[in-house]
Amino acid sequence: MIATMIAMIGAIFIPFFSRGLPMFLAGGVVQGIPWGIFQTLDVTYAADICPLHLRGYTTSSICVGSLASSMFLAAGILNGFIHRDDEGSYRIPFTIQWKSQPHLCPEQSSAFEAWPVPIIIATIFTPESPWWFVRHNRISEAREAIEKLTTPRPDIDFDIDAHLDMMRLTVEFEAQTSGAGGHYWDCFRGADRRRTEIAALTWTTQAFCGASFIGYGIEFMIQAGLNPDNGFSMSLGQMGLSLAGCIIAWWIMTHVGRRTMYVTGLAGMTIILLIIGFLGLAPRSNTGAPWAVGVLIMVGPSCYTIVAETPSSQLRVKTVAIARASYNAGGFITNALMPQIIGRNAWNWDAKGGFFWAGIAFLFLLWAWFRLPETMGLTYTDLDLLFEHRVRTRKFSPATADNLRPQLQAVADGHDKATVVEAEVV
Repeated sequence: MIATMIAMIGAIFIPFFSRGLPMFLAGGVVQGIPWGIFQTLDVTYAADICPLHLRGYTTSSICVGSLASSMFLAAGILNGFIHRDDEGSYRIPFTIQWKSQPHLCPEQSSAFEAWPVPIIIATIFTPESPWWFVRHNRISEAREAIEKLTTPRPDIDFDIDAHLDMMRLTVEFEAQTSGAGGHYWDCFRGADRRRTEIAALTWTTQAFCGASFIGYGIEFMIQAGLNPDNGFSMSLGQMGLSLAGCIIAWWIMTHVGRRTMYVTGLAGMTIILLIIGFLGLAPRSNTGAPWAVGVLIMVGPSCYTIVAETPSSQLRVKTVAIARASYNAGGFITNALMPQIIGRNAWNWDAKGGFFWAGIAFLFLLWAWFRLPETMGLTYTDLDLLFEHRVRTRKFSPATADNLRPQLQAVADGHDKATVVEAEVV
């Protein structure tokens, strides 16, 4: 995390000083490497350090910080430069990534206060993942990390040794049953293949559920008849509603469940895309239709918690990396299709493109209905047992996992016997 933040400080220079599209493209490529690492680290770290009852809140809150609030901030900044037609219209927003005084002119950017610096300082004082220590058999350091992540309370009986034993047994169970050795090809073997499928398609759904309308919302609204000022205002409104939706999802996720929320949200998205398509049939003289389209475009299902919870502890980072890569690959496709769908010199479908994305979203809805299990209330040990025994999607529950615990107990008994033998030899 620290290394990639430092790399990002330098990478921002490239688009800032770019003199043409090739240099600007190179800047995007260089920045893409740190971005990819951030997108993997945040989800996996949150899943590693959080207790069961907070796992849904913390993993889904990544959407609030990295998507909704940041996009809201970006839309607001761009709105401030909408009437500028000089180089500052794009250079100053890049400068804001460095400095705390965005009103300074671009020529003064040599003396900047980098935003990544306070993040680096905070990261220095952040404990390493205890799961990472356990996977590398560094139990004493795992204990220290857990102590930093917990606050002793007299009314809560928290046994660190028992917690460490649970983590160690989970790692041993995964190694014995699936033979996961921590390589990328292990993500496509045995029970981990199903977990990789769920994580990858859950995230890929985000690319193909019609959410790409959001990225091209401003251009779409302007072509639909709105002036640029109204287009940016609608974009700010969308981001505000998305932020509110993420916060509301915290309650839904912890009371209704991940699967129910995801399937219901995807079904709603399919219906909304159909509505957008029908609104596209309205004549351009209908000034209300573009505003309605702008309001409806902001809906999309959340997936961060499912992606974080589903992988095994041994392969969580690699599985999430594969899932994120799948999402980014889907982005290549949607970014190629969207200009054709809404471009007046291309297919010129306008809002009628909602029909196309509704069909794609419906296909992913069918997959989610039959393949996406419920992970709410399940520990990582429970998930290991359920996936290893190939439990059907609708049968995932704490009660089903409890019936499978004898196999985990056998692993614990084997470890205890090995410990006794080792002690006798010593």
